[in-house]
Amino acid sequence: MTLATCNPPAFPQNTATKGSTERERGWRLGAFLTGITCLGVLLIQSVGTYGAILFLAPLPILVALRAKSFLEGVRRDFFLFVFPFLAVLSTLWSVAPGWSLWASLELVGTVIVGIAVGYCVPYRSVVFGVTGALLLTALGSLAVGVANGGEAGGMAGLFQSKNQFATAIAFLLFISYTNLSDRSMGAGVRAIAVFSILLSMVLIWKAQSVGALVAVFAAFLGMRMLRKVSEKPKSVRRTTLLLLAGGGGVLILFGFLGLLPLTDILSALGRDATLTGRTYLWHEAKGFMAQNPVLGLGYQAFWRGENYDAVRLWDIFGQPPGAGFHFHNMYYNVGVDLGVVGLLIISLTMVVTLVRCIKALFVDATPRVVLAVLLFLFLLIRSFVEVDLTFQFTGSMLFFCLVWAFSRIPDQGAPSAGSLVGGGRKKDASHVSMALGGSGS
Repeated sequence: MTLATCNPPAFPQNTATKGSTERERGWRLGAFLTGITCLGVLLIQSVGTYGAILFLAPLPILVALRAKSFLEGVRRDFFLFVFPFLAVLSTLWSVAPGWSLWASLELVGTVIVGIAVGYCVPYRSVVFGVTGALLLTALGSLAVGVANGGEAGGMAGLFQSKNQFATAIAFLLFISYTNLSDRSMGAGVRAIAVFSILLSMVLIWKAQSVGALVAVFAAFLGMRMLRKVSEKPKSVRRTTLLLLAGGGGVLILFGFLGLLPLTDILSALGRDATLTGRTYLWHEAKGFMAQNPVLGLGYQAFWRGENYDAVRLWDIFGQPPGAGFHFHNMYYNVGVDLGVVGLLIISLTMVVTLVRCIKALFVDATPRVVLAVLLFLFLLIRSFVEVDLTFQFTGSMLFFCLVWAFSRIPDQGAPSAGSLVGGGRKKDASHVSMALGGSGS
């Protein structure tokens, strides 16, 4: 009788380890591509065309790796294209059709990039990439400010104005705050978050941008109040949502009509009642809107060198002809460009986004959603004194698209912090896991 020899089975390859390594590489790739995109849009004002190239370069890579997720993002957030498409259409009646067409196509491209980042890259990769880009920009701006002897009148750093600089630093503050409060983040990430928060507070103060300071404080206060409401019964939350939606619409209408007592409030606080000349610009904008009330002059057709009124305003405010300038109020700016039609669309966009963010917060108050709410509240408040949105190749427009991606509630396709953004079908999600680091945790 012979004993049968029993050879031990060959151990299979450790596919879990292999998959983990691929996800790690993909996670890093996603963070890198996001960082390049964000850094490019932040540096456009300093390096011009090179910044635009950096901003657009990652787009074909993201779309190639995550085509299905990208198309799903376009389908789900198609509402983001309504205003840009109106801008493109305005070429038909614009007084500067060539520029309106070029600028509006760039605006469409900006939205496409925002959707690609929001839906093709895991949330955690987006946050890490954006944090790195903003931190580099902040440190670079600090170095420029120190080299210029403190920049009297407010630090602008690598930007054209202190308000634009303060806006970028506010984004860094919000992201760092959510990273610090996210329990899934490691000790190293939290340490960087603490440093970034302290740096942001110093730089916003050095920018001397009262508007940014007020908007940051109001955004955190608004978030605190909404978190309290989210703990109430469903009927209370529903009523609050309706009141905030209606209140947001009324606030936009009153702000546009000049019925908000801003001058009285500012005078009582000892501040410039004209908001450094903004009220004069708003008065002028009303007159220009009356000339073309329905469709306006065309997208970005007003601030052109051949427009006498634009040259006159540049001269009044000591700006060289052709300088980047606007009416320091998003609704007046849109009203002049695209008339009542554009004004209704942009106002509806803001109200819809407000409702979307609050609903997401009430359903799923994760760091991803909290970040979306903070970013949007900041942009909403700023819209009455600045024009952060509606312009192409701007950080604000990129972040506005991310607000929409981050405010998707889970049953609508938005992932939790531990899954892919816009994962779509299982097969597609598995494919992307290997390409871009499927785990968002």
